[in-house]
Amino acid sequence: MSDINEHDQFAFPQNRSEEYYLNLPWFGLFQRTYPTRSKEMLIFICKTMHGSIQEAAKTMTELYQATGSLPPNPNAPPVQRCKTIGRQPFEGEKIVYYNIDERYSLRIWGGDLKDIFQFSFGFYDRLKGRPINTPPDYTLWQDMPGHYIPLVQLRSLEECFRMMESCPDGMQSYVVVQGETVKIKRKEGKNYHDIATFRMPLWSEW
Repeated sequence: MSDINEHDQFAFPQNRSEEYYLNLPWFGLFQRTYPTRSKEMLIFICKTMHGSIQEAAKTMTELYQATGSLPPNPNAPPVQRCKTIGRQPFEGEKIVYYNIDERYSLRIWGGDLKDIFQFSFGFYDRLKGRPINTPPDYTLWQDMPGHYIPLVQLRSLEECFRMMESCPDGMQSYVVVQGETVKIKRKEGKNYHDIATFRMPLWSEW
């Protein structure tokens, strides 16, 4: 039986066990984002990225509240929600292109993600002159130097929500926290090789 009641499900008291924080709503959403990862692996990732399960619970809960995936804490100041997660750039919106090889670029735009310090991005085909879905044989990874898990594969929003079958070409998008390093790998023969690395911009510099 859970020791969480309706009044403290979004609280982060100091004197609780790790299991308490893992039973909060955020961790269920986190598991659904990475359905093939074991609970133990997700715990390890959270500790590596946030320092502790308590800090991961606080940070991820605030993120899910900001995106509307979790209701706000009724005892806390209102959280500003993002308008749309994963939308394509508006006409005239600032876009930055990062060339990753002789044909493809990554197209980066702010979207409505400033309040949660993230950016949207996706693939762009310079030969066709338009955005495309992730090409075959290309994968994206978050580079985490100095950690026990040096690379974490990135999944697009459409993959996370299992919507790829209905995703039109050019609409697939990824979301990454500002300042993070992204590595691009391309399959050559039987193996994948690094072809480019770039750092996401900072909102303070955008």
